[in-house]
Amino acid sequence: MNTIKHLNLYRAESPLSKPIADATHSISTISFVIVEVVLDNGITGEGYLLSFQYSPRAIEGALKDAREALLAGNYKAHETGRFTRDIQQAHEYFGENGLQKWA
Repeated sequence: MNTIKHLNLYRAESPLSKPIADATHSISTISFVIVEVVLDNGITGEGYLLSFQYSPRAIEGALKDAREALLAGNYKAHETGRFTRDIQQAHEYFGENGLQKWA
């Protein structure tokens, strides 16, 4: 099976012509964090995380922490369950919900 060699992060933002709002939030921009995964055989895949404008740098920081663990752990591309368990254990003090779960 193939191992993950690179994990690149990108941001994409699109301002809304009219903000979406409720009683507690106003969303003026739709933001995504794009995760590009490159395997050792050259196969590339992408994932998209909707982040709005809520702390996109915090989400990126959590993803960068996960990237370091992912690349250091020599995980195979199909070992998503093992990686999820390992990263949850490594970040247990941050909790298993919210930002860490999104990342």
